[in-house]
Amino acid sequence: MSPFDCVTPTPPVTALPTQVYGATGTPAAASGGAIADGRYTPKRIDLYNSSATGVDVRTFEFKGGFVQAAMRYFNISNGAAFIPEVRFSGTFTVSASSLKFDFQRCDPNYELFIPNLSYTATANGMVTVETLKDGTTVVVNYLRE
Repeated sequence: MSPFDCVTPTPPVTALPTQVYGATGTPAAASGGAIADGRYTPKRIDLYNSSATGVDVRTFEFKGGFVQAAMRYFNISNGAAFIPEVRFSGTFTVSASSLKFDFQRCDPNYELFIPNLSYTATANGMVTVETLKDGTTVVVNYLRE
């Protein structure tokens, strides 16, 4: 039975990390690994070859194959959030270096979703890699609490 639900979701609160950097070149390839149970919050975002003005910031809590998450879009230049935080609850699976979600959106007012993400598990967190439609590659370093 899932420890998370959409009645009282409590994922970590989303906030734009103070460390957001522009980068050039190609980021390291995702290598997968075992996702440890815990709460994951972003500590650094690197934007490769970016023309993006904003970024989706996500947080996660993993526990025994289940996950709850939150997402909010932030403007990079002024740190302003444009929408309220949207929460999700469901399950996840890993396949090679892909983190796949089967979510229920807890806030039906927004047609948002969290895509499957390329990832690397680390000793104290994880790193996700996502390529946006405009060619920007977003690399997020998460700390596990």
